[in-house]
Amino acid sequence: MLDLDELLKPDNNRSKSIDRAGTFDQKSGSSRRPIVWSGKIDSKKQRLHSVILGVVGLLAAVLATQVWSANDARTTVVVAANDLAPGEVITASDIKLIEADLISTMFEQRSDVVGQRVREQVLADEPVLMSDLGDGIELPEGLVVSGLSVRPGAYPAVDLVPGDSVDVTGVNPVTGVAELIADDVQIFSVGTSGFGTDELFISVAVSPAQSLRIANSVNQAEGVRIALRAQSDS
Repeated sequence: MLDLDELLKPDNNRSKSIDRAGTFDQKSGSSRRPIVWSGKIDSKKQRLHSVILGVVGLLAAVLATQVWSANDARTTVVVAANDLAPGEVITASDIKLIEADLISTMFEQRSDVVGQRVREQVLADEPVLMSDLGDGIELPEGLVVSGLSVRPGAYPAVDLVPGDSVDVTGVNPVTGVAELIADDVQIFSVGTSGFGTDELFISVAVSPAQSLRIANSVNQAEGVRIALRAQSDS
């Protein structure tokens, strides 16, 4: 015969089993399993955070490398302490050192420049370039150095060098007619633009009047032309 009191008596073992498995729903008579926190959302956040930190770190490293490279390219270069005229011999007081981006045509040591003769005019605070220096020619008294740019085809297809004698022709801005504006003048220096063109920059030793005519002709659309004179045997 069933004992009602025995059935109603709580079973400790059964209660522990239900507690381990979940809660017991008295209405449905079934147990509900507890909600287990898997931690997946936290893991995703952590991974995203790690990725962001990694990207920021990479960008910082790249930026640091670029800054280091830029600073590494800077060094001391020689610049003019005052205006340097063609024919002048450079002394220690004529130059100074500043920090700048190094270009292959610049000088880094004072000793590389002191005692050298100036071929091209160098203004104060401008870098002294290799093309600015050289023996050139001695500038006779009463002459000046006039610079002019010559387009491809307007100069001989030979290497022009300092000391060569040339004739300079150009268009007269008043008459519009080509004429000889400086004859038998010596080249003081020759250089290029450095930008991949065949344009020449030539300095010639001329009289002040010839320098004025050259300046007027250079400003014309036709520019100037250079003709090389034969070298004398004497």
